[in-house]
Amino acid sequence: MTTISPRMIVATTTAARHLTNHHAAVAAAVAAAASARSAGVAALILIVLAVLLIAALSAALRSLTAILSELLRAARAVTSILFTIVIAVVFAVALLSHH
Repeated sequence: MTTISPRMIVATTTAARHLTNHHAAVAAAVAAAASARSAGVAALILIVLAVLLIAALSAALRSLTAILSELLRAARAVTSILFTIVIAVVFAVALLSHH
């Protein structure tokens, strides 16, 4: 449970950094496309932008997967504790009802 917060912070800052980098890349790509009339250059720019977007999404997805893994681990621990408590209560009720 203590590793969720640092991973959440890392995921948020990573996403923010990628978002800032992509805005600069998009602005540069739009300026280059406006000055160059060639369809090949525009296609190359679109491919580069698509690769940058996929890279950013994969980094964010890895962080999200790590966070969800930690949440599932915590949920498993809570479920285990609750199951143990239910068994203890059933056992105590069984003992008290027979006396």
